[in-house]
Amino acid sequence: MKRLLMALIDATHFFKTRKEESKKIMAKYTRHTNQAFLESAYQSSNKLFEQVPLVNREGMDVQTKDAVLRKPGSILKVDDVVDDSLVLELEKEGFISVFTNKNGSPACSCQSIPVVGKYPLTTGGSNAWSKSIFSDF
Repeated sequence: MKRLLMALIDATHFFKTRKEESKKIMAKYTRHTNQAFLESAYQSSNKLFEQVPLVNREGMDVQTKDAVLRKPGSILKVDDVVDDSLVLELEKEGFISVFTNKNGSPACSCQSIPVVGKYPLTTGGSNAWSKSIFSDF
């Protein structure tokens, strides 16, 4: 799960810092060529992705309250279903800071491949990085 989360953070950074490349990828997989559509889709999607992917506790609170209403007598709290420990661990290890500025916004893309711990990183999903991440599987 940790490696999957690392890949998500890397992909989010790519998406937020390489707009035109991201729009080309969206065009390829949605088979749309209309630039206005792609720009709108990019802007909408960009708002959904957080650089630090912590669970929105307010949103989860709404979901857990709805679940409890469906099963009277049950007790369910956000902390029963949310575990942000891996995100917090990656943040503590410095993994997330590679991708963000001091203010939390995405850092600009770079061409070098930094290494955090034993995992080489890219800001663009290189095959070498993917192979190293999934080499244990």
